[in-house]
Amino acid sequence: MKNLSIFTLLVSISLCSTLSAQQSISGSFSSNGNTRAYLGAIPDNPEPPMRLVILFCGVGETAEQMAQRHFNDYLGNNTMVVYPEPWFWLSSFGYEIGSEQDDFQMVEDLIGHINSNYSIDLNDICIGGLSNGGSFTYNLVCEYNSTTSTRPYRFKAFAVVAGVMLASDLNVDSCNI
Repeated sequence: MKNLSIFTLLVSISLCSTLSAQQSISGSFSSNGNTRAYLGAIPDNPEPPMRLVILFCGVGETAEQMAQRHFNDYLGNNTMVVYPEPWFWLSSFGYEIGSEQDDFQMVEDLIGHINSNYSIDLNDICIGGLSNGGSFTYNLVCEYNSTTSTRPYRFKAFAVVAGVMLASDLNVDSCNI
């Protein structure tokens, strides 16, 4: 199932590789009582509802550095990509021990914000990450796509690039996805 999900995300992004004209986006939203930010791109002529792809950077990186990897070059007419900004420089998604930041909730708030500003397909949300962002991606999938999850969203596919995928990071016995 895990390999199929990763394959599905990569194929989905590849199938959208009709390089279309696109526009950069940026914005901010409220989460955990704080203002969070993101960068991204949408096609110039989107065909709503769009697929949402959220990509998380590694430790010590910014959303801008993640965006410079040009994942948005593979946007099709039906896909937008968003790069969330970490809470602060050198922070890591999902691992702020002692912090009041709940990055799991931040993702939920981000999706809600994007949905209120763009027409997205809530059944076609894909996520991915690099390094620590990859580990966070895996933990998100375990949390949101669990058979017992009460989260309002599920992820259609995910990709982890050079990240550790251990259910023990979540203090659970297994990841039921």
